[in-house]
Amino acid sequence: MPANKFHILYKPNKYKILSLIFFIDAGINLLVFSMYLIPISKAATASDTVQVNVTIGSTISISSPADVNLGSTTGTGDTGPSGGSASWTVTTNNSTGYKLEWSTDTAEMSSGSDVINAYSPGSADTPEAWSVDAADAEWGARLSSASTDANTSEWGTDGDDEKWLNVATSPREIVTRNSETAGSTETVYFRVQVGANHTLPTGTYSTNVTMTATTL
Repeated sequence: MPANKFHILYKPNKYKILSLIFFIDAGINLLVFSMYLIPISKAATASDTVQVNVTIGSTISISSPADVNLGSTTGTGDTGPSGGSASWTVTTNNSTGYKLEWSTDTAEMSSGSDVINAYSPGSADTPEAWSVDAADAEWGARLSSASTDANTSEWGTDGDDEKWLNVATSPREIVTRNSETAGSTETVYFRVQVGANHTLPTGTYSTNVTMTATTL
């Protein structure tokens, strides 16, 4: 039996063999050779990258505590270092922090035309140990060392070396923080002393103190 010749053009990068089927007779002669080929698909690709950005702006808030009542004195006396306080909680997401300033609408506490003068430190704008002359009546304030961001080198420590200052009509920075905060609580104590040789008319004396928190 003459030999049969088969010529198959096979390109491996374009086709793959799905199946091969051989049929062989008893004399080991090739009777049928069957091959199934399927095409190979090579996909084309292209890519690009984008950067996704978002800018988060800064926010700041401050709480609103109740008014401060320093009680009463009869004639003369001192309300003491812890006679009355208020605490403000500042919240900001600003990564460089915030500052807290105090100011008052009038330097003196007043009752009609009568006044309690602002505390007068030995060195202007420098907190110091409380000291009021017997002939004077003064009021002042200080930042508590229990505050979240207290600077004890400036304001001293509660019950030890408290340092006091007048609250002026122009803003005065009392706290600085250099990072964001979910809630920093800053406490301020107020004090009034009527000297033993000072005659202060009866009445309720008051002033308004404003705390302003500003992002840095």
